[in-house]
Amino acid sequence: MLRWVNAAMALAAVAALGVLIAEYGFDLGPGVVESLHAAEAAAAYLFCALQLSKLFLVARPLQLLRRSGFEFALLFLLGFQLLAAAGLEGAPEHAYLSRHGNPAPLAAATVLFVQGYVLAVAGLRSTWLQDALFRLRLHPAQTLLASFVVLIAGGTALLCLPNASAEGRSIGLLDALFTAASAACVTGLSTVDIGSRFSTLGQCVILALIQIGGLGILTLTAAAALVGGRGLGSQAREVGRLLEVETVPQIRRLLMKVLGLTFGIEALGAALLYAPMVSRLDDPFVGGFYAIFHSVSAFCNAGFGLFPDSLAPFRGHSAAMATFSALIVAGGLGAPVLERLPRAVLSALRGRWREIPRHARVVLGASLLLTLGGGACFWLLERGGRLAGSTPEEAFWGSLFLSITARTAGFDVGRTAALGGPSVALLVALMFVGGSPASTAGGVKTTSLAVAWAWLRSRLSGRAPRLAGRPLQAGEEGRVRWVLAGMGGLALGSLLLLALFEGRADGGLLFEAVSALGTVGLSLDVTPTLSAGGKLVIILTMLFGRVGPACLVLTWALRHPDVKTGADPISVG
Repeated sequence: MLRWVNAAMALAAVAALGVLIAEYGFDLGPGVVESLHAAEAAAAYLFCALQLSKLFLVARPLQLLRRSGFEFALLFLLGFQLLAAAGLEGAPEHAYLSRHGNPAPLAAATVLFVQGYVLAVAGLRSTWLQDALFRLRLHPAQTLLASFVVLIAGGTALLCLPNASAEGRSIGLLDALFTAASAACVTGLSTVDIGSRFSTLGQCVILALIQIGGLGILTLTAAAALVGGRGLGSQAREVGRLLEVETVPQIRRLLMKVLGLTFGIEALGAALLYAPMVSRLDDPFVGGFYAIFHSVSAFCNAGFGLFPDSLAPFRGHSAAMATFSALIVAGGLGAPVLERLPRAVLSALRGRWREIPRHARVVLGASLLLTLGGGACFWLLERGGRLAGSTPEEAFWGSLFLSITARTAGFDVGRTAALGGPSVALLVALMFVGGSPASTAGGVKTTSLAVAWAWLRSRLSGRAPRLAGRPLQAGEEGRVRWVLAGMGGLALGSLLLLALFEGRADGGLLFEAVSALGTVGLSLDVTPTLSAGGKLVIILTMLFGRVGPACLVLTWALRHPDVKTGADPISVG
């Protein structure tokens, strides 16, 4: 009986999502909108009734509550929002929202989230889908690539809706595809100004794509493995190998920690950014949305901003710049390091360096060196250039923030095209390195750079390679060589294709190719001028840049199943 209830909930979810897309995606008449509102409410109440009915269909309802606690929490949230929307009629907030055409946005958003969740879980638990996946026997790398292709396709369809554009007509398939790919791959490159060309609906779609893409390749695959059943069992094992965990419960705990850290840090960032945003906007509600959008974009290292000149309005605002910097750095460290960071700081203060895991020591050391070293270099190189005439505070943030955002956030406080040649070359190097494994950042990762440096130093000294007090393992060296060769080949291939389509080969195309491959988003103002073929090359480069390192590591692990990484390993990819 429960199977039939779940099937009914899935059908209701499909209907509700279709109604929401029709209402918010198209410009419809008042009578049609009222009918759609009634359909939304009916779908929401049907979901509540079906979910509650499960308690009367099982022998142990308390066990069902424990096992499906999240679903019942959604039930409570949805019911609360529906009642609150009805009870707030006549309040100033209701009047404000009614003037803007949406008197109950939270209820609609909750319906969208709940029905989307129900549909996703119902689909992944479907016997038909599990059998299809089992027969396909997809390679883990193929699963990763397919998940992002599906995400980009869905985002493109939503961004093509007339109401997703500020002008009330579709922005076009190519621009929608480019924006969806850039958001899902948390890159930040754009062919249009998203702050002025997209409506609030379009910006919310972009925000959702950033959040889903920023949760990480490993998180998406782990989540699919947990709810997918036997068809994804092999993928769960390969994700565990990549994360150095061995069981599904460990993957589950890691997934919950990643989600908790992500949403907690983003909420704190939005709270800290609220005042700076409101001070530059006339509307506190719009300021709140801007704070949430930029907090998520910064932590996910996406680089999308709603201001036409990125973060230039905050160049002299130390509190805002410090918040942005902290969000970007936190997102680029990776969940395993971020989780252990408080204990690592305490151990460092006590001088107990050996208590800090080797991977965390390498990530923190490499990140600190690249950030401070890059900032110092940019300050020296741009004193007479882009930083000329700046106050000491602006020069400090202008150089340090550029070093931070190059790996791989994509925000900037000035025109990147105004930088000198040496600074651009340094940016290319930092963009190629990127952030750290299991993070929201791209690139070959800081651990790959550290392992490569240890290997090079050993060749010059004639000694066995060591890193963080321990010898390098064959598995660590092999994975790094695989990642560096693969990403280097992708960068070269992207440059050659761009040169073919654009009829030229110059530093600007190389910069855009590396920015796309590293999912950075910094641009020398070349991307908007590319031909249709060039834009498609950048789209593919962003996609392969996002999934490339993890796919390369997974492929290497499958080809070398007997090569171990030893105790206290360094993660790569």
